[in-house]
Amino acid sequence: MIQELKIKNFKSFRDEVELSFEPSGDDRYNSVVTMPDGVQLLRFAVVLGANASGKSNLLDAVEFLREFWNNIPATNDDGTNVQPFLMRKSALSYDTEIEIKLYVDGIRYWYQLTVNPEKVCREALFVYLTNRPTKVFCREDVQGVSKLTFNSTVAKLSPAEVDIMTMNCLRNMSFLPY
Repeated sequence: MIQELKIKNFKSFRDEVELSFEPSGDDRYNSVVTMPDGVQLLRFAVVLGANASGKSNLLDAVEFLREFWNNIPATNDDGTNVQPFLMRKSALSYDTEIEIKLYVDGIRYWYQLTVNPEKVCREALFVYLTNRPTKVFCREDVQGVSKLTFNSTVAKLSPAEVDIMTMNCLRNMSFLPY
């Protein structure tokens, strides 16, 4: 269940936009689900806006993440399929940023992605084992090479395993299929 989605420099969104499923103070029409950690989330949300204001592009961001997580490119030369903000040429020089906080089997995760059409610049996953996020992994592009780091309390991996994962993680794909 999604708690929050933030996108920046994606399709029709140049500036950061946030879609939150946490209820506001007005509880007249709230239909909420209480997560195991006590956080309340709306069962559904309504997005209103004029034609061509970006409503569908919010869903496209979620679809992009789903495709990005589940598809492994054939080669390192394939693009990432991200579509940055196209209404101003200067925006093409900036990376797209997507963050999502979600619950899977009652556990809260926070995923961060910085990507451009050619490569993943940064990718990180955090898990909430307490009230504070704990890093599971972080991947950063360092001079064209992905550098993976793991939290040893969450993921117990040998240096050899990290090396193999680093070699197999293409610059244009998510680390999550591993």
